[in-house]
Amino acid sequence: MHESSPGTPLRYGYVSNGFRDHTIDQMTQVLRRFGYDGVGLTIDPVHIDPFEVRPARLDHIRRLLESRRLAVVVETGARYVLDAFRKHRPSLVSVDAEGRRARIEYYRRAIDIAARLGATCVSLWSGTPQRGVPHDRCWSRLVDGLRTVCDHAHERSIAVAFEPEPGMFIETLAQFRELNERLEHPALKLTLDLGHVAITEKPPF
Repeated sequence: MHESSPGTPLRYGYVSNGFRDHTIDQMTQVLRRFGYDGVGLTIDPVHIDPFEVRPARLDHIRRLLESRRLAVVVETGARYVLDAFRKHRPSLVSVDAEGRRARIEYYRRAIDIAARLGATCVSLWSGTPQRGVPHDRCWSRLVDGLRTVCDHAHERSIAVAFEPEPGMFIETLAQFRELNERLEHPALKLTLDLGHVAITEKPPF
C-alpha cells in the first residue's frame, strides 16, 4: 500500500470500486477475512462523497480501518464525480479554466480526506487531452494545476501518487519522468499499474 524498504514483504490491498454494493463496514470485514493488508478508497458518492462527508464520519472510518488493521490510500478515479455525462472530465488538462479549478478542488478535498483517514497518499492522473489542443498548452495546464495540488499535499504530509494511464496525456513512464523533471516537487510520486505497463511499455519491463 505504500513504498517499502528493501526486504519488506509485499502488502496486498484492494480498491473499493469492487465493493459498490457493500458498505465500508462490510467491505473491511471481507478484506480482513481474506487476508488483505489495506484498501484503496475511491472518493465518490458510493463510499465517501467528497462534497458531503463530515469529519465525524471520516473519524469513524479511520477507527474502523485501524481496528481491522487495514492500511489505506485514497483513489480519485471516480468516473462521473464532476460531470454526469463525460467520464473523467473535467481534468487538469481541460480547456475550460473553471473545469480545471473544479478538478483541483476535488483533489484538494481528497487530500484533506486522506490526511483525516491517516492515509499515506492520494492517487491521480493527468486526464485526456481534448482534440486540437496544442501539446505545450496541455503541459502548461498540467504542471500548473498539479503544482497547486502537490503544494496542498505537501503541507499535509501526503504523497501525490501520479499514475500514467493509457490514452491520457501522460501514459508512459518516459512521460512521467518528463513531468517529474518539469515539476520538481517533493510530494510527487509514482503509481505503477502493472497492467498498464504491459500496454504502454516495451519489454523487458
